[in-house]
Amino acid sequence: MLVDELVRDTKIAACEIWTAVDAAGQPVSEEEKLRGGDKKIKACLMADTLRQADAEKLGQRLSKQFAQADVGVFRVLCQLGHGVEF
Repeated sequence: MLVDELVRDTKIAACEIWTAVDAAGQPVSEEEKLRGGDKKIKACLMADTLRQADAEKLGQRLSKQFAQADVGVFRVLCQLGHGVEF
């Protein structure tokens, strides 16, 4: 499985598969109504890399491997976690 392969790569910090809840019957938020509705997805493969260049290479690879998918590379500028004190 692709996720198993990715998590063995030392350039990948984490990898998850997200699946969407069936939106049928779910209330639509006022914010979404103002935007005119959201594009919905069925699933997402989220891979966290340690370096931007590695993310870009992985994005290119996955774009070729899954030509029908929307593949994006995003940079997290800051993340807070447990044990962080200010």
